Amino acid sequence: MTNPVSASALDAANWVNANSEATILLERGAMGAPASLIDNLGSPEGVIGLIGRSLRSLHDTPTEGAPLPDGWAALDAEMDARLEAGSIDPASLPDPYRRYDAARLIEMWRESRPSAGDDAPVVCHGWPSLERVIVDRTELIGFLGAERLCVGDRHIDLAIVHQSLQDTIGGEAAFIFYDAYGIDPNVVRLDHHLFAALLLS
Repeated sequence: MTNPVSASALDAANWVNANSEATILLERGAMGAPASLIDNLGSPEGVIGLIGRSLRSLHDTPTEGAPLPDGWAALDAEMDARLEAGSIDPASLPDPYRRYDAARLIEMWRESRPSAGDDAPVVCHGWPSLERVIVDRTELIGFLGAERLCVGDRHIDLAIVHQSLQDTIGGEAAFIFYDAYGIDPNVVRLDHHLFAALLLS
């Protein structure tokens, strides 16, 4: 069944596909498999390395003229929408977050926003969990989905991959990923976006 895709998501995906070495898929195709099935894809280290290199390729896409929203503003708006819909359940979160209500958690996230420093904004997928990275053993097929494409802090994506690798394989996989990506993460910025992922998952 094909999921409906908004015109803005379609425009964003088309722009990335035309301007990047990475490919954005609007829906899962017949080719390839999600990287979350890493045990069935050959060498886990090879797949993790492929994810790191592929995400870096997406992040190296020139941002000039990108028809994409500001990443932090998009996350901020999504937080408000989740709060209004009552879809952030503190009771489902680990300690110490469960001791706060949803409004306070979002306020804490906003208060923790770090400076980007000298790191320029990049084209981000927005939610590149292993389920959304489609591979064919040693080849990237593409990143699934376009609804969260943005220009923002690279740690928006790094946090999602980091958490997804940790949940699927274990913490040691992150070292392989960052080595292939080519940049060590900024811990403060990574923590900020891991917090966002926790609230929005």
